[in-house]
Amino acid sequence: MSLGSACWGTMNLLRETGREDFTDDELAFVDDVSPLIAQGLRRAVLTGGMPTAHDATSAAVILLDGDGRVTSMTETAATLMEELNQLPVHKGGFPLPAEAYIVCARARAQAAGRDGPEPTARVQARSGGWLTLRGECTLDHRGDVAATALVVEASRNTDVLPLFVAAHGLSQREEEIVSLLAQGRATREIAAELFISVHTVRDHVKSIFEKVGVGSRGELMSELFHLHYQPDMATVRAVG
Repeated sequence: MSLGSACWGTMNLLRETGREDFTDDELAFVDDVSPLIAQGLRRAVLTGGMPTAHDATSAAVILLDGDGRVTSMTETAATLMEELNQLPVHKGGFPLPAEAYIVCARARAQAAGRDGPEPTARVQARSGGWLTLRGECTLDHRGDVAATALVVEASRNTDVLPLFVAAHGLSQREEEIVSLLAQGRATREIAAELFISVHTVRDHVKSIFEKVGVGSRGELMSELFHLHYQPDMATVRAVG
């Protein structure tokens, strides 16, 4: 489910054994409604404000063989897998959610030298937090893919913040400017960094304010910083 170059979700459509395959009209219908579903998924990210990270502290590692079957995992794997909402896919042994297999398929494609999306995904957990899935392949002595490692861990701030920013429908240039604003850069500094005029920077900033629903840089940073980074800063102070 994509909007532009951003993928906001996936959908699995299956037919019972013995039924005919999907028709061209049915596939065309899916193509027509996919952008509408993607828009809904993008808006859902913003429901209730900035999403918080999942409270899990340790990462889970799951190893799959060449056929996609789980061969081993760490103790926390089963717990984190239960946090994912997708229906499980059974390939013998321990069932994994569909998004896990998507990430692993991307990892194998990347290891084989094929172009495609990065083998990562950010998924909202049942508890409301966010989990990041990353895939990476191991190679045998011939350089062929031997196994796939799936790492599942609580999403870091740097994982979730771009998702929140993108959910506002910002352009790539606007996302770059938001990043520089978050670094405290002045308008002239941003213009010099991006090789654009000061007037153009101001136009982009105005557009950002309108899309995010704020009226000043302070409000923008409050939306992005206090709703997202402040919990981590409080944790740092408590630990210190």
